[in-house]
Amino acid sequence: MILGMVYNPHMNELFFAEKGEGATLNGQAIKVSAETDVMKSCLVTGFPYTYIQQNNGPIEVFERFVREGVPVRRLGAAAIDLCWVAAAFRWILRA
Repeated sequence: MILGMVYNPHMNELFFAEKGEGATLNGQAIKVSAETDVMKSCLVTGFPYTYIQQNNGPIEVFERFVREGVPVRRLGAAAIDLCWVAAAFRWILRA
């Protein structure tokens, strides 16, 4: 992967990232936070259509996070979910 782009027409958001160059939202730099403690995070995911019944599969893994009190969101589109994770740090800084 060298570069990627996601356009969200409903919110007029254009996310762009290039390997080694960082990422932008509508031309402004974005990045994820430096937090490394997963217990201080909010997890956003989609679940695959396969492997649902697999032992230690995605539902069981996320069940453990939920039982520990980590919030989990499922918004529907994995690409925009990942973009919003990166942009959320920028939004938090503005607040």
